[in-house]
Amino acid sequence: MKIFEHLIKNSYAFLLAFCLIFLIGPKLINSSKEKKEIIEQDNLISKLNLDYLNQNVANYLTFETLVNNKTFKVSFKKGDNQYSNLTEFFQKYSKKNELDLPIIIPDSVISSINSSHIEIGNRGELIFLKVDNDVLIGKKRTNFGKAFLFVLGIIFIILGITFTILTVLAINNSIKIYKKTGKLPSLVNSVDEMIAGWRIILKKKK
Repeated sequence: MKIFEHLIKNSYAFLLAFCLIFLIGPKLINSSKEKKEIIEQDNLISKLNLDYLNQNVANYLTFETLVNNKTFKVSFKKGDNQYSNLTEFFQKYSKKNELDLPIIIPDSVISSINSSHIEIGNRGELIFLKVDNDVLIGKKRTNFGKAFLFVLGIIFIILGITFTILTVLAINNSIKIYKKTGKLPSLVNSVDEMIAGWRIILKKKK
């Protein structure tokens, strides 16, 4: 019974290891390898509109664009910093200090666009849109950023495996001690130990 209780107390370490190995690590690796359909040509865009989500909802907006005769719609909350570049782009075509919706970019402006960069996610959603020098939706992820996510995912998986091995060894050692002495070693509260250690270090620096 005591051994079972000891295992229960160590279960948090297994849970952490499970999250690192099977959830966090693979998620980061998949993000770094995520494939997108990338379209980069001249004058692909034939429509740029911004309006309220519907007449009864003023706090949510919908952006609509037409690329290669395919319509994309992106809905978001008004004031969302993630789409600040998009709203600022449309703000230039509004005659008031605030967005006066709906705003439809004139065809003459659209026809003057020299280049556009579009990225479409695996589910067909628009995740990146750049018009000339203006990034309207998303952020361009560099090769360094992708490599960093991949390496970070590998590190988390290795940490998870390490936690698992150390925890198994600690439990095995505890069982051996229990068989010899009839007593289980007390579990070390690593959090309290770390806090106490930092307090000592900071006092010494003072």
